[in-house]
Amino acid sequence: MRRTPRADWPQRWHAAGEATGWQGACKRVFVALKTSPIWQALGEGAGGFTDTLGNPYPPFAYGSGMDWTDVDAEEAERLGLKPDGQTAAQAGYASLSPSDQEVARALRNHPAIQALLKRSGIQTLNRRTPFHKCPTCGRFAAYDGTCSRCGAALSTDQQVQRGREALSRATQGRPKDVRYAMHKPGLGSIHFLQGWEGKGIEQEHGKGLAKLQQKHRKELNRLPETIAKGKVYRVKLKEGAGFSERVCAIIHGSYVAFLSKHGDGWAVVTHYNDEKKAREIETYNR
Repeated sequence: MRRTPRADWPQRWHAAGEATGWQGACKRVFVALKTSPIWQALGEGAGGFTDTLGNPYPPFAYGSGMDWTDVDAEEAERLGLKPDGQTAAQAGYASLSPSDQEVARALRNHPAIQALLKRSGIQTLNRRTPFHKCPTCGRFAAYDGTCSRCGAALSTDQQVQRGREALSRATQGRPKDVRYAMHKPGLGSIHFLQGWEGKGIEQEHGKGLAKLQQKHRKELNRLPETIAKGKVYRVKLKEGAGFSERVCAIIHGSYVAFLSKHGDGWAVVTHYNDEKKAREIETYNR
């Protein structure tokens, strides 16, 4: 604990609460359910704070000075906090120690565990997804920008803004993956993954944000707009071959984004400005 508490915690708490619709959190005091998304919002720096560590558990920021203290169930109910129907898996994950969370995260990312969770209907927590409210019901929205409660989805402009926020998180500071960065109707969730740069002048065999930052940096900032406003096309990997089931393209004007199937969504492979390539893909899709 810090000898002198930080003076900005009320502002941090309020910003995190507003970002998550105060789901499972109290406005008057620093009390929230362990399953509340406010903890992740604190760790992600909701409100524009840049010294955070990305943790949904203490420490939330450098020199935080804050820790968790259990509150009796009676006190939580007096403050109007009641369990909100989240799964036991989510509740348990939020209460783990940092070291145990690393183990849980590794298990969670294992393909066999993911398949089991998908069959059982359990959603896992995602540490690097931007927070926002559902535009219809005002509650904390799902990871891919859609609302599992009322079925609403973000507008095109809102998806562009969401994509820009996700891209900023993925490329500023220490490189990081942002899963469920955007949602494309008819396609599903889209992940911004780091990938690798590739080799040689042409950076052959490179893919993902690492390659885009090196070879197509000028086009990178247009990526969210291409995804949100573009049209999805099927792709032929070789001349004369059939359409690929695991690769697609999104074209907006002369900008082309290639995506590959990745888990329960699609990952961005590359994105660049090439009118000839865009017209070629549009032609063989007619």
